[in-house]
Amino acid sequence: MRHSKNTIAYQCPLQGGNAVYQARSYLAQYDNDPIYTDQLNCFNVGIYRKPSFTSLDEILVMPNPANESFELVSLSNEEVIQGYDLYDVLGKRNMHTENLNTRNVHIDCKSIVNGIYLLNIMMSTGTMQQKKISINH
Repeated sequence: MRHSKNTIAYQCPLQGGNAVYQARSYLAQYDNDPIYTDQLNCFNVGIYRKPSFTSLDEILVMPNPANESFELVSLSNEEVIQGYDLYDVLGKRNMHTENLNTRNVHIDCKSIVNGIYLLNIMMSTGTMQQKKISINH
């Protein structure tokens, strides 16, 4: 069975190998801003690797599950939150915010559909933290 370059590009690279990166390279000529969620793509096919992120205890997400809103709180004395991306379980980005430069972030989730989401939180040191949030209205 033949796969399109787009299908290959969105595979888990640990499963598809170099073909995934070659397809992404080819597609980058036509789309300058693709979003590949490798952590989620690999998890969906049963491959899990612990990401090289900072300690997961440095960010607090509360309340979890969230109803109308939730807070991100940096517990680190050295790092502040620069931005975040919120992805659904299919890898679709639902929110993107950057240039925050703060320890506390209030996120309104009233318009987000109920479900489990993955938060990628960018820190001031250039590291990223990953958290799960459940939204239940």
